[in-house]
Amino acid sequence: MTLWCNLRFLAEEVCGELIKETMRCAKECGLRLGQITTDLLGISHQIHSLMYNCILPMLNIEPNSKEASIESCIFYECPENQMFPEYSLTFGPDPTALNSENFELKNCYTIPDHQDDSDITVNICLGGNFQESSVVFRDKVEVFHKASHGIAHSGKARHFPKKTEGGDRFNLLIFYSKRA
Repeated sequence: MTLWCNLRFLAEEVCGELIKETMRCAKECGLRLGQITTDLLGISHQIHSLMYNCILPMLNIEPNSKEASIESCIFYECPENQMFPEYSLTFGPDPTALNSENFELKNCYTIPDHQDDSDITVNICLGGNFQESSVVFRDKVEVFHKASHGIAHSGKARHFPKKTEGGDRFNLLIFYSKRA
């Protein structure tokens, strides 16, 4: 498994602005943190540019924009509240709709061991007030989160985030698939 760890993807100021905008969007749109996509924030074009012009070339991957798809969202974890007692994390075409194509978790501390439905996953830690947080891969590699830095890996690599210690954490997740 190829794993690119702790690469600096974004300036800390940009990460802080993304957190503020995510919180504003959650409040004004009446959404729970965790349901905020980059489409809702109006930054999908910027995320696509970041992926095609910076991240993929940095990873020495030839981008294929004609057949590729990119999905992205802001993920929030607050273990003290079990991600909020009423929290529901949903992945799918419409983050506010639950249907058989979506994945749903309720009242959990973190996401269980899983694979992503992508060729490449980029997990950028935007920050928060956490003391320690990491992602553990099936081959027992543990990568610790650091604000403005990210982890890029094959979407097929089995992994899970360890429970965040001492606070909350915001991450920008970008899923790149070569197939449309």
